[in-house]
Amino acid sequence: FPAGSTEIEVYNPKASGQSYIYLIPKTKTNSVVSVKSKSAGKFTATISPAEVSDLTIDYLLINQ
Repeated sequence: FPAGSTEIEVYNPKASGQSYIYLIPKTKTNSVVSVKSKSAGKFTATISPAEVSDLTIDYLLINQ
């Protein structure tokens, strides 16, 4: 997440509306990071509150 932003779109051709998506911040944060929506080829992640510096996340995408 760029500093000050609260939402990002992540594009992954393997994502679908049925995917399980786990978000893992790479640095310690007190903000809540969650998946807002998911659809074919992408998902939207949100953070609340926004961070004052960039926050990098990893994610695990699981399809059944």
